Amino acid sequence: MFKPKMIENENILQCIKKHSHPITSVNLDPNIEMEKRFLCDECLKDYKQKPKFSKIQSIFLDIEEEQNKKVKIIENIILTNIRQVEVIKNHLNSLRFNIIQLLDGMIMTTNDWIQTLMQKGIQCQEYSIIKEIDNFINQVQSNDLKILNSQILQINETWIPKVNSKLNQFINFYQYINCKKAIDDLKSLNVQLEQFEQNIGYQQKQQDSIKLQLIDSFKQKDRCRAIAFDQSGQIMVTSSRKFIKIWKFIDGKYKYIQTLEGHSDYIFCFVFSMKQQAFLSGSVDKSIKLWKSSFETQFQCTIAVEFHTAWVLNMILNQKEDLLFSGSRDSTINVWKVDLLQNQLNYLYTLYKHTKDVDALSLNQSESTLVSYGLDKQIIIWMKKSEDIYEFKYVVKQSIDIDGCKVKFLKDDVFILVTGSYQLDKVFIFELKDGVFQENNEQSIQLIENNQIEDYGLCPIVYNQNNNIIFLRHKKHIYLIRQSTSGKFQIAQILNCETQSIDGGMTNNGKYLVFWDYQTKNYSQYLIEYL
Repeated sequence: MFKPKMIENENILQCIKKHSHPITSVNLDPNIEMEKRFLCDECLKDYKQKPKFSKIQSIFLDIEEEQNKKVKIIENIILTNIRQVEVIKNHLNSLRFNIIQLLDGMIMTTNDWIQTLMQKGIQCQEYSIIKEIDNFINQVQSNDLKILNSQILQINETWIPKVNSKLNQFINFYQYINCKKAIDDLKSLNVQLEQFEQNIGYQQKQQDSIKLQLIDSFKQKDRCRAIAFDQSGQIMVTSSRKFIKIWKFIDGKYKYIQTLEGHSDYIFCFVFSMKQQAFLSGSVDKSIKLWKSSFETQFQCTIAVEFHTAWVLNMILNQKEDLLFSGSRDSTINVWKVDLLQNQLNYLYTLYKHTKDVDALSLNQSESTLVSYGLDKQIIIWMKKSEDIYEFKYVVKQSIDIDGCKVKFLKDDVFILVTGSYQLDKVFIFELKDGVFQENNEQSIQLIENNQIEDYGLCPIVYNQNNNIIFLRHKKHIYLIRQSTSGKFQIAQILNCETQSIDGGMTNNGKYLVFWDYQTKNYSQYLIEYL
């Protein structure tokens, strides 16, 4: 559809000395000016020492090949947007039978919208051979596609309100829902446009980009609902229904070590000590168990407690590893005094405020604040009153009635909330302002939209500060997210697992990503490369 189009006429190009002969070569010296690179055979005779050069037809062919690749990407972007706009157009045509005059105007709007996108595509098919030769020699990556992505977003943001302003008049027609969904799909499509840049032939490595390389996988038919790593990243613990499996994990390769028995029902969460070879497990059987290594990688249960009256859904340890917080389906948060060396796990007190399941817990870096999120849709802030004592402070106000499932502190004064409802697929940012945590209305992360399923609270968020990377699972996808120097959060990589039954984690050094999914019933292990 689109074809590369050189701006200059090849016949008007002149050699450096303005000879009347045809140009046959290009000087490859990057230090000379662009227009002085063209040489004819006469020019070459005048050089006492011939420069490094290439035949012009060879360069033309190489550049034309790269331009063909780029135009293919451009065509894909433009046509993908056009196809989505045409979906909107088709829905509008179906409404035309009801209110012809209004819809004719809206259809004309989408035609103009398509024409605007087409004009943008036509503009992008032109290139300067002089500029591209310079880029080719100096191996400079053009930012044309990045600019195009931004321009397409601006075009769609300009035209969508023009359609929406009239579309709302048809809210009682069933076609209204189809049309609104098509517009929402277009918005979701534009969120992913930046991913096209990763497919260009001769591209410059972008700062903060991430590459995932699948390096190992193996089967486990029984469902895994929790994965955790020790401090070194060389020991991995996973659940298999009510059993715990211990793995040696070296250079991304698994070696089975041991299966632990002790729980009587599904295991939902682990928390690994960062100071010694010990971890805690929480289960549907309402118990919490402490497991310690007695000989190399051989673990055994040293203590078991049961104080919750329903499933143990999540647990976190403080940095000193002397306090454990456990969230449960009984709507409470229990606080425990821990001494891993002495095998002590003693109940201290219970935090009451949630009215349904406590889905997620997170401590900030100074451990002055605990945030919890529950199935009751409450984000609750608990403040440290004194040594080991936390108390209710307030419920965070939300701009909309968010049905979330996971929370995580990134800094002392910033935490994120991941939605879990059918209707909303976002990560919301909350920042401390005027002494209370408030939603940052200018920042949120749009995830891939899917109104067919809900998300759930298992597979907790992992944040690696050293590598500036956030691991989270939402519905059918795993996301790796980074924060730019400007403070904006950006999705660096997405894995589509084609099922919402995904449980996994990331090693503490941010080097490996591991997850089990119900679709393949495989553990998949990826190397995370920071480019």
